[in-house]
Amino acid sequence: MLALNEVFPMSFRTFVVMAASWFVTLPAMALHFVTEDSPPFSMMENGEVGGISSLVIRESLKRSGIQGHFTMLPWVRAQSLARKHADTCMYSAVRTPAREPQFLWIGPLAEDQIALFARRDKPFVLTSLADARRYRVGSYTGDAYGDYVERQGVALDRAPSDANNLPKLLSGHIDLWVAGSMVGSFRIKQAGLNDRVRLALVVTAGDLKVTQVWLACNRGVDPGAFAKLRDAVKSVLEDGTAGAIAARYR
Repeated sequence: MLALNEVFPMSFRTFVVMAASWFVTLPAMALHFVTEDSPPFSMMENGEVGGISSLVIRESLKRSGIQGHFTMLPWVRAQSLARKHADTCMYSAVRTPAREPQFLWIGPLAEDQIALFARRDKPFVLTSLADARRYRVGSYTGDAYGDYVERQGVALDRAPSDANNLPKLLSGHIDLWVAGSMVGSFRIKQAGLNDRVRLALVVTAGDLKVTQVWLACNRGVDPGAFAKLRDAVKSVLEDGTAGAIAARYR
């Protein structure tokens, strides 16, 4: 049996350290960026927050002249801070109807698909999301992909963090794991588990926004900073830089 730290890339101590760094005072024309451990979009790399979305934002900050401070937190905590603090933006967030009026949006930073993963020794076949209703399905608290699956009538076992779900799948606590197709595949590859876990179903969603991830800023953010950052992100997306960043993680 794999130890938990073999499939759970971020320790509780790391979360505490990153959370403590939240209390740094920022100078004028600077923003806090909060995210979760969700590789390849956001992850710890060489001692700092990296991943596709993080690097797109970092490049955008360089172009805009805005300073940024990055913190990795449990997703529910990240959302709470982004709602409360005017200088704070969260990512990579799905632009759901419920979240839409709460934030100012920039992006999309990247795109993923909702997927269900299963153990390879469980040979059941899923032809549609409705088939998943017969099984124990895992997601995590605050996850928009899980919310979408739940709205389709699938009962969910919610973990505190997405990183908990791969161990739960391996142990048999759940039969299926809801994740982004890129996120799930990346976690599986990181853990060296391609021979034990498979992609069971890619879910077709009617709304394109369900598959996009965005930067969501508090509605009280400085208008000048927001406009500069929005324009810089647009340039990173349109000149091919974002695509080149994403290619590093394939």
